[in-house]
Amino acid sequence: MSLLLGLRRLCTTSTSTGNALYDVVIVGSGMVGGALSCSLGQEPILADKRILVLEASAKQPKMLTKDEQYSTRVVNLNIGSVELLNNLGVWDDIAAVRVRAFDHMHVWDSCADSSVSFDPTQSTSIGYIVENDLITAALSNRTRACRNVEVCYGKKVVGLGRSSEAWRNVTLQDGSEIKTKLLVAADGKYSNIRKLAGMNSIGWNYDQSAVVARLDLAEVTRGNRTAWQRFLPTGPIALLPLTDDSSSLVWSTTKEHAKKLTSLTEEDFVTAVNAALFNYYPRSQLVDFYTSGVNQFISGLQFSHSNSLVHPPQVSGVVMDTVASFPLSFNHSVRYVQDGLVLIGDAAHTVHPLAGLGVNLGFGDVVTLTEVLKSTVAMGADIGSPSHLLRYETARQRHNLPIMAFVDLTKRIYSTSSTIPIILRASLTQLVQSVKPIKVKAICCDHLQTLVQSKEP
Repeated sequence: MSLLLGLRRLCTTSTSTGNALYDVVIVGSGMVGGALSCSLGQEPILADKRILVLEASAKQPKMLTKDEQYSTRVVNLNIGSVELLNNLGVWDDIAAVRVRAFDHMHVWDSCADSSVSFDPTQSTSIGYIVENDLITAALSNRTRACRNVEVCYGKKVVGLGRSSEAWRNVTLQDGSEIKTKLLVAADGKYSNIRKLAGMNSIGWNYDQSAVVARLDLAEVTRGNRTAWQRFLPTGPIALLPLTDDSSSLVWSTTKEHAKKLTSLTEEDFVTAVNAALFNYYPRSQLVDFYTSGVNQFISGLQFSHSNSLVHPPQVSGVVMDTVASFPLSFNHSVRYVQDGLVLIGDAAHTVHPLAGLGVNLGFGDVVTLTEVLKSTVAMGADIGSPSHLLRYETARQRHNLPIMAFVDLTKRIYSTSSTIPIILRASLTQLVQSVKPIKVKAICCDHLQTLVQSKEP
């Protein structure tokens, strides 16, 4: 009760006084912003630091229950992200509601006879499918238990300034003002803080939208613990397992096609999904000639190679009120830091969802920034010290940029029906599949485990 009263005082009075001073202000309480507030709030060395979380939405996250319908948006968490959430004390709360682990992934090309399968190295899972809302709610509950963290909903930032070298001024829509030594922007790919700070970014729209929905399955393969992805000429379609008999759809396609899909009846939508998964697409004879030659070459080298067709599950139904679409884009901020200001998550970088890396990169930002701030305070420096914040920027850009470039290149190579790109991607896929027993397993699992374990250099 005292905590709730404290939050009420924060929202109604403390931000309107002239004494609203904080060491850290985090704008945005989504998955990445919530993870950072939780992470900083639990660090003993930061226990005397005042931390404020500002959320533009007035709606506070509510913990889901097992009986509730699955929400539309889900994420694929890698092993490193799960480790972070476990260290923050929220993974057990999330798993107690619902989490779907998958231990197999099959990716295939609609324009060529090429595919690749990924399996864990031992008994570990490749990834975990979890609802965005569930992660956000669990982190919100944990954050409210941190004694030095205050959370305020329904507060939008409209202005930034500086009152001195050490303090940033944050002006809210209601006219109140806050001062902080470090402002953290975790307010998404359309970051208002990034715009107010005048921080340039490089980006482009993909002229694609992602259609998402919850699907019912007519048959179950491997206990529905396989993630499926097929590359179509217009973009990839993926099925991510949710339960024994349902999966989450993520279908990247043209904006026009996405608009058409979201207007279909249930029967027509199911027909369209099954067609995308099973229909035969016309192939170039030149593509078939080269892929056949690559297969013979691999066989001659006596690599273990299997390109046998594996069928995804048949879709029998769709929960219509879960059907939605959102535009896809690439964006990367030229800088992650200014004096007393840091960008994390989608505010700093946005990638295509084909590899499921978005939130995992954001959680990596959380890990690295926490380590940097801990060492900064331990050295007796100001928590918003530009020279120390640069270590965060350097570490994360070195990590994020190569991954983002690879995802963008993959999207472009696989979103075309031109002969040469199809031959190149099919040949590469066949070569990767041929060394699966040694390399693919290691690449798949070991890379996933290290994606968000980037510590301060």
